[in-house]
Amino acid sequence: MLTPKQIENARPAQRPYRLYDGDRSCVFLKVTPKGGKLWKFEYTLRDRRRVKSLGTFPEISLADARAAAAEFMRSLAEKAGPAKTPEYPKDTLGEAAREWAAGFFPGLPTETRKRYADILEENILPVFGELPILFFRCARIPSVASTHLDPGMLEALGGADILRDKTWLMEQILTFAIAEGKLTLFGPGSEQDWYSCRHERIPGWSAVTDPAKLGELLRAIWSHRGSPAVCFALKVLPYVFVRSGELQNAVWEEVSLEGSYWLMPAARRMKSGTGHAVPLARQVNAMLNELKKLTGDGPYLFPNKHSKNRPIGSGALGHALKREGFGPGTASCHGFRTTASTLLRELGYPEDLIDLQLAHRPLNAARRGFDPFDRFEERSRMMQGWADYLDSLRTW
Repeated sequence: MLTPKQIENARPAQRPYRLYDGDRSCVFLKVTPKGGKLWKFEYTLRDRRRVKSLGTFPEISLADARAAAAEFMRSLAEKAGPAKTPEYPKDTLGEAAREWAAGFFPGLPTETRKRYADILEENILPVFGELPILFFRCARIPSVASTHLDPGMLEALGGADILRDKTWLMEQILTFAIAEGKLTLFGPGSEQDWYSCRHERIPGWSAVTDPAKLGELLRAIWSHRGSPAVCFALKVLPYVFVRSGELQNAVWEEVSLEGSYWLMPAARRMKSGTGHAVPLARQVNAMLNELKKLTGDGPYLFPNKHSKNRPIGSGALGHALKREGFGPGTASCHGFRTTASTLLRELGYPEDLIDLQLAHRPLNAARRGFDPFDRFEERSRMMQGWADYLDSLRTW
């Protein structure tokens, strides 16, 4: 949470930056290069991300900004009216979970599939499996524990140490239930609100959004000494900001260095189940050309040091960041997605283009079909601009 002292001490930087009022708050203070401090509120309405101005500091205090945001949301809720909730009395979370898993698990690597299946069968279904699916009509997964469940049920999930994977699985199950018409959200939140807020940072997904701090992180990554596969993967990740598991399991047959793109097939996507083309900036293409001389004789871009027929371990990149002084609470592999999303918006790129590059698909995209090269030229220009921006921060 922001404090008055933090707001007073916020100093202008070369580029505008944001100070959020807590990891999950949509209220933030925008600090301009000229020293202006502007209160903003970020929300979603009619499938679009919007930002409302709440005034300037110190004319509007922190408490006033919070109150104004709450009042604004109340007014939106009143205008929207009560949502219509269909009745599905026989559907339980367990039924939805098994139907989702039957379609999603076959495309996962064996190790990942086993881990998720164990979590589902041992931790989630024994606690929530018999509950009606309508019990989970909420806008955000974290509020399942705080709003709908006895606090002790959170402990039944296994505690905070491995809560992240379990939270992610719950997100996927409920998102599937919405897409299949088994669950409709209530209150002011819409299905798009749910989809957008699924990508908020959760504990362990720390992100660097201050440009100066990001420059420090990039310099630390470039100075990292480890296996070639880990070093290259760590350098590439901020430039492409895909999910770390997707990068770690990348294979050479998916990459076209001549065409400057990386096409992940639907079968290997971690979330949406649709293909996704990632434009490769000149810097990334150069790194991969250099990497191919080292690992091109095997299937994986980033092979395990013990076998070229296995990718690097799932925790390799996180451990490398921690060794460079950017551990949990400071930065994370998944946090590069938040970093790119935040700073690309600050740089003026269209929000819909950023979401497209992040592969934030509409809930029914997999069913209606999706072109992985949608707006590819526009995304290529944005990714090149992003790569040039990262280089400028790293060498600043």
